[in-house]
Amino acid sequence: MRCLYYLSPNLDTSKKISDDLHAENVDDWYLHVISKNESGLSRREIHSSNYLETLDIVRSGSIGAMIG
Repeated sequence: MRCLYYLSPNLDTSKKISDDLHAENVDDWYLHVISKNESGLSRREIHSSNYLETLDIVRSGSIGAMIG
């Protein structure tokens, strides 16, 4: 699976990126936005990530398993 990361300075830019990805038929299932302003994401109807994706627990767990 391919992951693309975008850094944006504000929520308006994040909304534009989200709209552009939707125009290219990328579903919300594959789009996860992490922000300190969760209420701003919901007001602008931007799909936010869940708590586990914010922690990146799967990646950290696999690194820990390889080291341990």
